[in-house]
Amino acid sequence: MSASKRLALLLVLLIAANAAPAATNGNGPESALLKAERVDGYVELGLRGRNDRRSRRGSGTSFSRNELKLDQILHLDVEGFVYYPRLLRFNAGLDLHFLQEVQRGDSLILPGGDLQLNFLESKPYGLSLFGHVSQDEVEETFGRSFESRVESYGAGFRYGLGPLPFRLRYTHRFRERSGDPTVDLVEKADEIKFSGDYRIREGSDGDVRYLFSDSIERGQKRQRHEFLLNNNTYFDSARRKRFTGVARYYAWTGRGDTSNTTVSGTYDWQHTSHLDSSYHFDYQHRKFNTQASDQYNFKSSVSHQLYGSLGSTATVFGNVQDATFGKLGEYGMGINESYTKRLGSWGRLDLGLGPFIRLQQTRPKQNTAFIVDESVVFPDANPVELRRSDIEITTIVVTSLNGATTYVEGTDYTIRSINRRTEMERIDRGGSVGIQLGEVVLVDYQYRLTGSHDLLAYGYNSNAEISYRDWGSLFANSFTQREDVVSGTANRRLEDRNRHVIGLRTRRRWFSALVSFDWDRSSFRSSTGSLQSLSLSTPWPGRWHGTVTATHRGVDFDDPSEELESWRLNANFNLRIGRSGVIEISPEYRKEDWNGGFSAEARDLEAVGGSTSIQWTFRAVEVKMGASIFRLERPALDELHDRYFLQVRRYF
Repeated sequence: MSASKRLALLLVLLIAANAAPAATNGNGPESALLKAERVDGYVELGLRGRNDRRSRRGSGTSFSRNELKLDQILHLDVEGFVYYPRLLRFNAGLDLHFLQEVQRGDSLILPGGDLQLNFLESKPYGLSLFGHVSQDEVEETFGRSFESRVESYGAGFRYGLGPLPFRLRYTHRFRERSGDPTVDLVEKADEIKFSGDYRIREGSDGDVRYLFSDSIERGQKRQRHEFLLNNNTYFDSARRKRFTGVARYYAWTGRGDTSNTTVSGTYDWQHTSHLDSSYHFDYQHRKFNTQASDQYNFKSSVSHQLYGSLGSTATVFGNVQDATFGKLGEYGMGINESYTKRLGSWGRLDLGLGPFIRLQQTRPKQNTAFIVDESVVFPDANPVELRRSDIEITTIVVTSLNGATTYVEGTDYTIRSINRRTEMERIDRGGSVGIQLGEVVLVDYQYRLTGSHDLLAYGYNSNAEISYRDWGSLFANSFTQREDVVSGTANRRLEDRNRHVIGLRTRRRWFSALVSFDWDRSSFRSSTGSLQSLSLSTPWPGRWHGTVTATHRGVDFDDPSEELESWRLNANFNLRIGRSGVIEISPEYRKEDWNGGFSAEARDLEAVGGSTSIQWTFRAVEVKMGASIFRLERPALDELHDRYFLQVRRYF
C-alpha cells in the first residue's frame, strides 16, 4: 500500500472514531481511544490557462504552447488525540487533486497527505513523528510539464530541562520528476539536525547547531556538514560590555570539494553614554578542490557622539589571505564625521565626510587565484561588475544561492570584458525561470595574478542634505578614489574615479518625486546620467487606493560612445467591494534603447504587460479569478506570455 493510501485510510479511521464518545472520570481529563477534535477542509474547482509564444525575426515561431487545465481538489484536515490529550496529539491532512487537460483530454490524479504525531506535548520533553507525501505538476516556460513526487518523513526529540535544552531532528526526503523520457531527475536526501540552547550564568548564553546532509541530485552525490556555535556574554549588570563569538564549519562534496571553517569574535564596549568602541577578529580557512586559503580579518572602531549633533567614527581594519596561489594583504583606516543641525522650525541640515586610505599587498606564488561564492545581485536591468579584474572568463560558474541550479551563459546571463573588467548581465527569460530580479546568485571564477606589487588607494566620501519641513530635501553625494602603485608592477587595473550626484526629492501626502544627476569619471569608463521619478497616490485612505510611478533614466557612456535611455511606467490599483471583495489591477510598461557600444542593438527591448485579479468571499465560499499579460519585443526576438485562472473554493 502506498504512503498516500495509508494516509487516506488513517483519515477515514480518525473521522469514524470521532463519533465515539469521550469519557471523563468526574473532573478528570477527557479520554478516548481515538478522538478527532477538529475536522475541516475545502473542495475546490478551478480552471487555468496559459499561452506562450516565442518567435525570431526571419525564422518564424520557434516555440508555441497553449494549455487549458481543470483542477478539482479535496483537502481535509483532522486534529485530535489518542487516549489522553496530553499523551499523544495528531494532525493529519489529505489532498486529492484531479487534474485534466481540457484540450488534449489527458488526466492525472495527484494524491498527497501529511501526518504529525506529538508525544507528551505539554511536557518539557517529548517525541514527534512526521511524514509528508505530495504530487504536483511542474511547468517550465518554453518547456514541458513534468509530474513531481515528493516524500519526506522523520522524527524529532526535544529535552527542555537542565542547562542545555536541545532538539534533535532526522528527515529523509525523496523527490522524483517524470513525464518525459529525455528527463530523469531523482533527488534523495537524508538530513540530521541538532540544535540546543545553553545558559552558563546570568548574562551568558548561546546556541549550538549541527547539520548533516547526504543527498543525490541530478546523478551527483553531495555531502554537507555544518556546525555552528554562537555565544553572547555580558560582563556587567549595565551590559556595557558584550562579547559575541561564532564558530562555524561547513563542508560540501559535490560541485568540487569545498570546505569552510570560520571562527570570529566581537567585543563591544560602551565607555560612556557618548563613547563606544568595537573590536572584531575572524579567521577563515577555505578549500576548493586543490586550492586552499587562510584568511585573517580584524577591525577596530571608536564612535563618539557629541550633544546629539556631531558624530565621529574612526575605523582601522586589516585583511590577510595566505593561499595556495600566494599572499594578499589589505590594511587601512577611515574616519567618518556626521553633523546634524536644526534650522529653526522649518528644516534640518545633515553633513557627512569620510576620508579613507588603504594599502594592498600582493605576493603571488602562481599565475592564477580563485574566488568561490562571490555574491552577485541584479537589482535592475543594468550589468553588474565582478569584484576582481583580469578574470579568466571560461572559468566562470554561476549557481543559485542554494547551489541546486547552475545557470547557463547565453541563456540566463551574458559576460563581457572591458578594460580588464568583467561585467555580467541578466537575461530576462520571463516567468519564473532563469535569474530573477533581486535574486542572489553565487559566482566562482579564476583570475590572473602575476608580479608582486603594493597598491595604495585613498579618497573620501561626502554627503550633504538640507530638508524643508516634510516637503522635501536637496541632497548631494560625492565619491573620490585614486589608486597608485608604490612598488612593483600591478597586473590589475589602476583607477582614478570621481562620482558626484546632486538631486532633489520631495514627498507630500499623495505626491512624491525624485530628480537627480550624476557624473561618474573613471580611468576606464566614464558616464553622465540623470534620473527622474514621479509617483502619484490616492490622496485619501478609503475603499480604494492606488499608485502610479513613472521613471526615466538616461546614461551617456563616454567610452565606447554608448547611450542608454530607459523608461518605466507601473501602477497598482486596489478597490474593495463590500466587506470581503477586492479587485486589484497592476499594469506595467518598460522600454530600453541602447545606442553604440557593445551589442547595443541586441539589448534594446520594449515590454508591456499587467495583471488583474478579483477575490470575493461570501460565507464559506471563496471565489478568485484573474489574468496576466506580458509582451516583450527585442530587435530579433518577440515573446508572449498570457495566464488566466478561475478558482471557486468551498470550506466546510
